[in-house]
Amino acid sequence: MNISWEDAIEMLSSSNSTKINYDEVYAEILKKNGFVHHKPIVREGHRLTGQEFCNEMQRKCYHGERIFAHIGRSHVVAIVPVNQDNGAAVYKIIDCWNSSGGRVGEYWVYIPDETGKGKTSNEKESTLYIGNRIIHPSFGEGTISATSDGIVTIDFKSNGLRRLSEAWVMENCIVAN
Repeated sequence: MNISWEDAIEMLSSSNSTKINYDEVYAEILKKNGFVHHKPIVREGHRLTGQEFCNEMQRKCYHGERIFAHIGRSHVVAIVPVNQDNGAAVYKIIDCWNSSGGRVGEYWVYIPDETGKGKTSNEKESTLYIGNRIIHPSFGEGTISATSDGIVTIDFKSNGLRRLSEAWVMENCIVAN
């Protein structure tokens, strides 16, 4: 279901609860409307700041994804691609105050497909990306060099390239970035 930000805000504000930012309220509404939930991105033991998160989304997102991100303890912001004068798009926080320095917790991504509809909440989206560092229990540290249909290719340098199931990697390895 492709909805505008105005419609999303209207749905959030009329969700039979006075706590718009409360987890069970906005998370369920976003899920019902095709947003996919993600855990926080952690680097060097810290969650990314709003600005770092936007930079990371610029690296990971390519199809005009719409994002809601939980910043701080009780604040949700919209993150959208904004076209620059040179035609390139960068992700920006759309907010009532400057959240660029706040730490980003869990987030929800809406990925439009070729029909303009997003993936349903039942469709699993990859949580591993090219460039992620992986620490494997036997092969040690490696870097994801390719992903395709639930399979990741990881370059373990001296231990070579390995093709592993994404589910297995998520369950048995440490994702370092």
